[in-house]
Amino acid sequence: DEDLGLLDLKNCDLSNLNLTRIKLDNVNLDGANLSNTQLIAAQIHSCWITRANLSNANFSAASLSWVRFMKSNFSKVNFTGADINHTYFDNANLRGATFDGCSLGISQLHGTDLRDTKLAGVGVQAIVLSYDDTTKFPDGFDPTNYGPLHKMDWTEYKKRFPSLDKSPRRRIPLKVRDQVFRDA
Repeated sequence: DEDLGLLDLKNCDLSNLNLTRIKLDNVNLDGANLSNTQLIAAQIHSCWITRANLSNANFSAASLSWVRFMKSNFSKVNFTGADINHTYFDNANLRGATFDGCSLGISQLHGTDLRDTKLAGVGVQAIVLSYDDTTKFPDGFDPTNYGPLHKMDWTEYKKRFPSLDKSPRRRIPLKVRDQVFRDA
């Protein structure tokens, strides 16, 4: 239950570490190597992570909120049972990642590669999950079949939901029924 807040871990090699139940708040992980790292039940909040290597990391039962991952590698990452809310995957490689039983809140998947991703039982709960034309979904997955998935950019999101900035951990009940992804 280590709390690492307000640290600059830019370009650090944190690969192959056991960081189970770690708390990362406002931590700079730009360019960091977290490949094969155990982040089970980690709490990661208010971080901006660019060009990081998180391949084969284990985020099982982790909580990620207000995190922006830009141009980062998440290939074969395990998000089983994770709670991901207010998170932006911008041009991220999530190819082969596992999201089984994961809860997705307000998040963006712009330019993200989700091919070969396991989405069994992923819950989309009263959210806005947005994507753009460059997002690559798994074979057989049609995002238009899911009501809460929207094409929207970050600026539009902030305009539509300004109250969300006031409470990053609060879930706003929107009039969108719960959705569960099924493996394609």
